[in-house]
Amino acid sequence: ERILWCSRFPAVLQAAARSVCGRLPGRLARGASLIGAAPREVFRARVGVFRSSDVRAMTGATPPLDEFERAWTAAADQPVRQRAMIADLLTYLPDAILVKVDRAAMRTSLETRAPLLDHRLLEFTLRLPPALTRRKRLLKHLVYRRIPRALVDRPKQGFGVPLGAWFRGELRDLLFDALTPARMQAVGIGEYSPVRNVLASHMSGAFDEYPRLWALLVLSLWHDKRRSRTSGHEPATLAPAI
Repeated sequence: ERILWCSRFPAVLQAAARSVCGRLPGRLARGASLIGAAPREVFRARVGVFRSSDVRAMTGATPPLDEFERAWTAAADQPVRQRAMIADLLTYLPDAILVKVDRAAMRTSLETRAPLLDHRLLEFTLRLPPALTRRKRLLKHLVYRRIPRALVDRPKQGFGVPLGAWFRGELRDLLFDALTPARMQAVGIGEYSPVRNVLASHMSGAFDEYPRLWALLVLSLWHDKRRSRTSGHEPATLAPAI
């Protein structure tokens, strides 16, 4: 929303903001590069790993994202925030978040539930004005009745592992072995310079590029595993490195 708010500025101010914020580290620079982009592209960039332009630069083509396009189009009459929420509900939530939780839980025979996805609650929430759902405002006021504010208002904590540090340390050799020009060519990435730039950016500490590097690493190892089924050779895995 902040990116879209900045996109209301005149073109000169947008360019100035991209230039100034582009020199800052991490997410600020990435967010600044989206100032002026269409809402659909902003949303795709925020929930995806590579932007359409990145994929086009590496492969020479932009693959169609039919499911995303259908989800975004389904809420064409809604404000941008609601459109993003609905697109999330139809794509990112079931295809990325929930499936990972289910697989991890089933690995240990643990049943999980997502009470906030009760259809009645969900339908009610989607009808609320944006002011009440922004920053989980309404939910927080309800939770304050039962949980101390110190717990509710603390910084967000995810469940990520330190891939960024691992790629600069114990997984460095595996990463560089998997992301050679030849192996990237084998998976359809004909233009290697974007991969080289991502590697250099991460290793120098300029940006934490682990989401992109992880995607490329998994793609390369997946391709090796598929190829090994016909050749009989055992592909490299993450297990020995970790």
